[in-house]
Amino acid sequence: MNNFIDKATKIFRVVSCIIFAFIIIVTMVNIIGRTLFNAPISGAVEIIEYGFMLAIAVVMARTGYENKHVSVDLVTMNLGPKGKKAFYIFGALCGVIAFGIIAYLCLMDAIAYTTGTSRLTEALHIPYSILYYIIFAGFALGTLVFLYQLIEATKDLVTGNCGPDLRHLSEEEKAKRIAELAEQGDLDI
Repeated sequence: MNNFIDKATKIFRVVSCIIFAFIIIVTMVNIIGRTLFNAPISGAVEIIEYGFMLAIAVVMARTGYENKHVSVDLVTMNLGPKGKKAFYIFGALCGVIAFGIIAYLCLMDAIAYTTGTSRLTEALHIPYSILYYIIFAGFALGTLVFLYQLIEATKDLVTGNCGPDLRHLSEEEKAKRIAELAEQGDLDI
């Protein structure tokens, strides 16, 4: 399952980068066209709005997989390794629930727009169902990421392996992270 999640989230990260690059190009061309030629791109605002929404939806799973979400250690800084692992499990459980609900709601909307009255975006006439299916895919993958982390962290807590989770890192990144943790005195492996 780890290999599937790794490959899928890497693909989604590339898709997100392509979308962000496209947004930047559209924004620049729109500004130049509007300023110099009085000819803005029709639908540029829609491209930028929906582009950001889609790019963020598909990249969040990779961010979660790499444990790169913003975190504040105020609660966990005084906990021992088992307490930190338990708190991590709680966070993963919250992630499974939140991402699962959002994925489910997006899927229901996508199906409703596909089978019922089709709704289109205003300027570009893109079917909403396509947007919802893409957002669903991102959040469904995010749900799998958090579920995987929940299962692995629970196994670690039960077996007593309460050190930092370094499974997603390459060998070079792993060695660097271990050196950082050792330097901070926070190496509980």
